Amino acid sequence: MIKIKLLGKDINMNKLTSKLDASYQREIKKSLLIIFLLAVVLSGISLFPSFGIDILTINYLPIHTILETIAVVTSSLIFAVGWNTYRAKISVNIVFLCILFFGVAIFDVSHILSYEGMPYYITENSVEKAIDFWLAGRLLAAMALMIFALFHISHRSRLSNRYFLLTMVFLFILCVHWIVFFHQDWIPATFIEGSGLTAFKSAAEYFIIALNLTTALILWRRMSRIQSYDVVSLFTAVTIMAMSEFFFTLYGEVTDTYNLMGHLYKLIAYAYVYKAIFVTTVQSPYIELEKSKSELIESEQTLRESQNIAGLGSYIFDFTTLDWSASEILIQVFGVKEKALYSYDDWIDIIHPDDREMMIKYFRDEVMAQGNSFDKEYRITRKNDNAVRWMHGLGKLRYKDDGTLKEMIGTIQDITERKETLETLIKLSLAVEQSPNSIVITDLDGNIEYVNAKFSAVTGYSLKEVLGKNPRILQSSKTPIETYDVMWEALQKGNTWEGELINKRKDGQIYIESAIISPVKATSGKITNYVAIKEDITEKKSAQEHIDNLAHFDQLTGLANRILFGEHAKYLLEHSKRTQTSVAIMFLDLDHFKDINDSLGHSIGDEVLKQTAQRLKNALRSEDMVSRLGGDEFILIFPDTDITQAINIATKIIEAVSGVNLIEEYELTLTPSIGIAIYPNDGMDLETLLKNADTAMYRVKEEGRNGYSFFTQQMQENLSRNLDIVNGLRYALERDEFELYYQPQLSVDGKNIIGAEALLRWKHPLFGMVSPGEFIPIAEESGQIIKIGDWVLKTAIKQMKKWQDEGLQDMIVAVNLSAVQFKQANFSEHILEILQSVGLAHEYLELELTEAVTMNDPKAVISVMDKLHEQNIRMSIDDFGTGYSSLSYLKKFKIYKLKIDQSFIRDIHSDQDDRAIVTTIIHMAKSLGIQTIAEGVETLEQLEFLRANGCNEIQGYYYSKPLTSSDFAAFVRSRG
Repeated sequence: MIKIKLLGKDINMNKLTSKLDASYQREIKKSLLIIFLLAVVLSGISLFPSFGIDILTINYLPIHTILETIAVVTSSLIFAVGWNTYRAKISVNIVFLCILFFGVAIFDVSHILSYEGMPYYITENSVEKAIDFWLAGRLLAAMALMIFALFHISHRSRLSNRYFLLTMVFLFILCVHWIVFFHQDWIPATFIEGSGLTAFKSAAEYFIIALNLTTALILWRRMSRIQSYDVVSLFTAVTIMAMSEFFFTLYGEVTDTYNLMGHLYKLIAYAYVYKAIFVTTVQSPYIELEKSKSELIESEQTLRESQNIAGLGSYIFDFTTLDWSASEILIQVFGVKEKALYSYDDWIDIIHPDDREMMIKYFRDEVMAQGNSFDKEYRITRKNDNAVRWMHGLGKLRYKDDGTLKEMIGTIQDITERKETLETLIKLSLAVEQSPNSIVITDLDGNIEYVNAKFSAVTGYSLKEVLGKNPRILQSSKTPIETYDVMWEALQKGNTWEGELINKRKDGQIYIESAIISPVKATSGKITNYVAIKEDITEKKSAQEHIDNLAHFDQLTGLANRILFGEHAKYLLEHSKRTQTSVAIMFLDLDHFKDINDSLGHSIGDEVLKQTAQRLKNALRSEDMVSRLGGDEFILIFPDTDITQAINIATKIIEAVSGVNLIEEYELTLTPSIGIAIYPNDGMDLETLLKNADTAMYRVKEEGRNGYSFFTQQMQENLSRNLDIVNGLRYALERDEFELYYQPQLSVDGKNIIGAEALLRWKHPLFGMVSPGEFIPIAEESGQIIKIGDWVLKTAIKQMKKWQDEGLQDMIVAVNLSAVQFKQANFSEHILEILQSVGLAHEYLELELTEAVTMNDPKAVISVMDKLHEQNIRMSIDDFGTGYSSLSYLKKFKIYKLKIDQSFIRDIHSDQDDRAIVTTIIHMAKSLGIQTIAEGVETLEQLEFLRANGCNEIQGYYYSKPLTSSDFAAFVRSRG
């Protein structure tokens, strides 16, 4: 940073020149420094006028003459340079300034000759005469420079203009000289001997100073832009001129220090004017000429390098000699040896064999025969490395004076890279045009410049129809406005946008597109276009929606499936945890729904489920959800619901579901059983809540169905016991915890033992004896009944065989079968294998089926019964009367006896309905030729009633409780 100090203040040169053009910064700083130093000298001399230069003022006249002579020479040079360069490209201003400085030179000469001590100059010399010529010269110089700065005319001066101007200057000079020589009294006095300068002289000097400073200010402002002349030198000149004139306002004697320094400063100012004129008219053009020469050389070098890079060589083919000469570049392109001339055959030999015949024919028939210019692309085999390269040859024919062919001049360019690029572009173009995705290219305003065939196939618009139009013609108004806002925000930042658009085809059909839109950038990084690659995903979206529907919704009822229900429930439970509210979970099962499927078919059952689902949805609030787990099981969730609200909801649901279902010709009424669990009391997670609601639902089933029940701790304890029983059953056989007891079956008169019913007993290591009524259903549900039932069959059959071997009387052993066992494939074959392996005769085995098992699939039951009946294995129906047997099937069953359930026997002595049922069963069995046996006989009154009504057999505590195998053997022997 450059600073100077003036009058005690720092002046920052960089800041001072900051508004000037950068090209002037360096020179103006140098000029300002010089001006500053001269100003310092001026200030010093003003304070100390005689310091160090007294010897100069003593010899003033010769020194003055020398200084003024140099000034005259300088002014003359200014004129000479400007006058003699008029033919160059200079402005009128330069010619004008130079001619006026010729006038300044004449006035300076007259000033020298008019000084006292010099010979007479036309008239007697005097101080007044010298000062008058001085003021005329200074005023003419100041005016010339101001006019030059103010009126800059750019066109060239004409010859007549400069002679006219020179004539006008001569006339002005003559006029001034005539007045000074002959009418000096017309001019006010300028100097009084002994007194010094007059007021007129001082005023004239200050006027000239003002002109120079004004010109300096104008030139300073001109430097804000590039000028066609050396503006810095002229600025320096007029500023120093102003300081020179200031000296001439101070002197008291015409030979003092101020006068001398004023002449010296004037000479320095003239030197800067000369520099400005010389730089503008001589030096600058020369520099420009040298610059042009350098640029021309550089251009030629660049051209050669460009030709080399482009693989562009030149040649001349002589038709007289059939030789051709090649440039250095062409020699490199062809890879041939360096020599001046080549033959026609050499050129033909370089051409690729596949193109050679074509090129010979082309050159002979079209160029030489028809006189056409040469313009052909062909391949060569480069000599130095046998590389195949593509060439583009151009040639122009030249003729002799007699009209015959003289030569052909032209160029050959290696276009291999261009051809490869073109092939790549063709492949790219084909790839774009044949792309399976729509491709759209737009300008920066979004106007379409290109679309491929897939776009037309998808939208129905041809390329011609959409060129210049905006892609908004595809808008369907179904895409959110925010999507477009986000898209344009990304694109304008130069980023890629990816998303989905809902658009409309030409025919109005709506479709969905997956789009990737990217800005296309030039090598400079500037965005030039946008390209969109789009795929019609309408079918994919539809398929995805279908998949989502399959994944989250029940396909029969349209209700949420367990996955979707789980996601929703998780959200509700988390929300309830934050808000400390309760949530109700209900597990709903339709009562006896299986009977509808079995009796009326699954299509009717499906319609029942659909109607039930719709009724459940209608009964719910918008924030509630119902889901179908499968079969006839539904789960429901109710946010912000306590026990009281759950009761009201459950009551409403029972009423809605229990309505009549009109399906085809049937009027079907089903009731629901609902289990309820409340978050957070009955569980903190969905799995626990569902398990507890399920447990509560089974309690409803146990208590008669068609109702609701809240989960209780007792249910949890029962559930825990069930789990313990399930786990215990897994190891009961291995640990030999099972044992068979046998209850005697006797004739109704009590005289004969007909057989024994095998009854399973389980002694748990922790729970002790577990009732069959408790663990048998659990074993059936857990699937463990298969192994357990098989063990019972084998054990009972082996025991009967053992008794027979021990000499006990012949009798049958009755074994209860579960529905799971009876449905096993090849069940009848399995029974026969056991009997055969043990060696027990078939007629000593009786299989007991419950009434419910026989009616589950009557046709399948009949098939198995027939097979067993053919093998003399007896079948009986247990707990008869508790189900709803169809008499039409009952008569087809190959059964030996009906077992009357003990629930009818218990109150037979006091309950008229029980007596009627028992009597009816006995009489019906007799009519069908089937034996009857009553279980649970404990009193004489029961026995006498059964005997009186024709029951065949009895079983119960009246005769004996279930016995161990050894006790049973002893019982039989005691009755023998």
